[in-house]
Amino acid sequence: MEYHREPAGTETPKFCCFPARLLVCILSVIGITHNVISILFSATLEFRYQLIIPFCLTWIFLNILLLFGAFCNNERALKWSLRVVIACMILTGLYLMVVPVMIASFFASGVSFSNGSDNEERKKKFVDGLISGYSFELIAVVLIGAQILKYIVVNRLWEYESSVTVAANRYDSV
Repeated sequence: MEYHREPAGTETPKFCCFPARLLVCILSVIGITHNVISILFSATLEFRYQLIIPFCLTWIFLNILLLFGAFCNNERALKWSLRVVIACMILTGLYLMVVPVMIASFFASGVSFSNGSDNEERKKKFVDGLISGYSFELIAVVLIGAQILKYIVVNRLWEYESSVTVAANRYDSV
């Protein structure tokens, strides 16, 4: 006979075949790692302090909060994690609107590298700016998808915890 800790009819939430809590923790750790690496590799760019560092520090802070909420795994922490994910979605939208255009402009104008007066070199800079802009657009789309995935998973965790709390209170009062 199989005994369950959860009240009857409740299962731990999953996304596809992955446990939701583990998936949120993994996505948060990947987000923290990605932003630390972005800060370290931004040393080669001249505009890093105006643009990249503040974004990355904000993302690191929000991913730490999300990791803490998934680690605690109670209703209050998961509700705050939902708010953090909504903030991340808004910031990702701002990122999508601002950063790719700025990066492409820096590359296309030659601000981030030495200026060249040759026409062929200007064409190359334009193509470099175009490629970098589209690359950052693709990265931003992937980031928005990751934020939506985090929201879905954290929402499932929060609904699960709130239903377990209600069910536990119901069984305790009997």
